[in-house]
Amino acid sequence: GPEHRAEEVLDIVLARSTQTGTPGTFSYNNENYALLGLVIEAVTDQDYMTACRDLLDLPAGITPSPRSAAFAPWGGLQAKPEAYLAFFTEYFRPDGAIGADPLTLPHVDVGGGAFYGTGILFRPYAGAYNFWHFGALCFPGRWYMDSYAVLWKGEVGAMAIRDACADLTTMQALDAAPSRAVYL
Repeated sequence: GPEHRAEEVLDIVLARSTQTGTPGTFSYNNENYALLGLVIEAVTDQDYMTACRDLLDLPAGITPSPRSAAFAPWGGLQAKPEAYLAFFTEYFRPDGAIGADPLTLPHVDVGGGAFYGTGILFRPYAGAYNFWHFGALCFPGRWYMDSYAVLWKGEVGAMAIRDACADLTTMQALDAAPSRAVYL
């Protein structure tokens, strides 16, 4: 069987009597990544990490985490900072596969001029795009870890990795500090 727990999540989703979302509105839900992991495996006939490594040409410094590999489709990976930054800038720079025009890829309007698609928040800015990623694996009483990365116009970036799980107010503050430094 697969190394991740996506099939268990899919079983839980399918067992629900009704879905709780509202058509036409954005509601973030990691269950979609579990389903995506299964789709990638079915289409490529490879395990999730092999397929992603091949399709995305992941840097060698990005590997399944010994602590969270069961959550690989949700981002249960580990990365050396330089490997993650190389991946991030490769795909989200102005001429990158996503950064060139993320509005041509599946996305949803989250309000305030921002969009969510390809696992990341983005906003058009000064003829280019700014990209943000907030990631977290939060298991009460077991493990709290979050990460933050931003790339402004493909020119300046920042990242942080913390042994904590930020609430929305903390994430906004985490984003505001480097934004003020860059745009002063």
